[in-house]
Amino acid sequence: MKKSSRIVTTIHELPTDIAERHGIVTIKADIMYINGILFVVTTSCHIHFCTAELIKNEKSTTIATAIKQVIQIYHRHGFKVQFLLGDGQFEHICKHFADTDITINITGRN
Repeated sequence: MKKSSRIVTTIHELPTDIAERHGIVTIKADIMYINGILFVVTTSCHIHFCTAELIKNEKSTTIATAIKQVIQIYHRHGFKVQFLLGDGQFEHICKHFADTDITINITGRN
């Protein structure tokens, strides 16, 4: 099997007007299987920042930990996550966010 070449990334500073204009963030989350591997995938409204967090199972503590890691990324860059939108798979994580200012909105079926 041929070894893949290394991907080099460049991280640029976030323009301050983006953080000022979109400081309050709403993220949409979903659980996806990609080639049989489980991920929590998020996208933020307005700034369109996407994440994919590898998780080992669909337990509420595992999913909540992945979401909290994503939220920490936003906080480190000056954003405040205020809303999390998700489907029924996220309903059981609400208890893990009871002591935060984050509102979790769960969509109905279909």
